[in-house]
Amino acid sequence: MNELAEKFIRHLPSILERSKLSSVEGFPHKPMVEGNIGSIIDSIVQNGREIDQATKWRILASSDLQERLELLISLPNRQKIDKEIEDKTREAIKYQQEE
Repeated sequence: MNELAEKFIRHLPSILERSKLSSVEGFPHKPMVEGNIGSIIDSIVQNGREIDQATKWRILASSDLQERLELLISLPNRQKIDKEIEDKTREAIKYQQEE
């Protein structure tokens, strides 16, 4: 299996989590991935509920599979960002109330 396919398989669970798609339990990774990475990336991007439009277009417009995979891997974890914002907001409100 080539390096790109291995990298894709390694990062697939976190990609699906960040894009709010289903788990990959039982997904026949290795036989299906090699040669189909572009199609799988397209499907994830088109169906990902947490991927903003600009990022979707950037990924879909690129013809470089390595670049597309890197963009998909680097998707922000929205749940983590939302929790950080919520924590900071609570902290700010608590501080204001104490004053």
